[in-house]
Amino acid sequence: MKKTGKHLIVDIHECKHMPTHSELYNFIDHIVELVHMRKLISPYIVKGAPNNPGITGFIIIETSHISIHTFETTNTIAMDLYSCKTFNHQIILKEVKKAFKPTDIKYKIFPR
Repeated sequence: MKKTGKHLIVDIHECKHMPTHSELYNFIDHIVELVHMRKLISPYIVKGAPNNPGITGFIIIETSHISIHTFETTNTIAMDLYSCKTFNHQIILKEVKKAFKPTDIKYKIFPR
């Protein structure tokens, strides 16, 4: 089976900026544009559980999904971008650094 897609998993640590509801919405919307994918729904943002404060955002794209979970108590963010279509992950990592100002980013890429 030929693999044409990519799965990017990003752990973002010690963020100097944790996004608000609207900032996370705009960030997800912007990422979809950067990787030239088509939205099937608008970004959806929900507040996390009281015992683990943060927000979660996701979007279903034509080729799969993007999800982002923020954790306010630890200033960390977990991001997942899965697509049956390839994309430039360096563009995504650059935007993550610009938006959240982390001190450390760890990521893995899986061909799909």
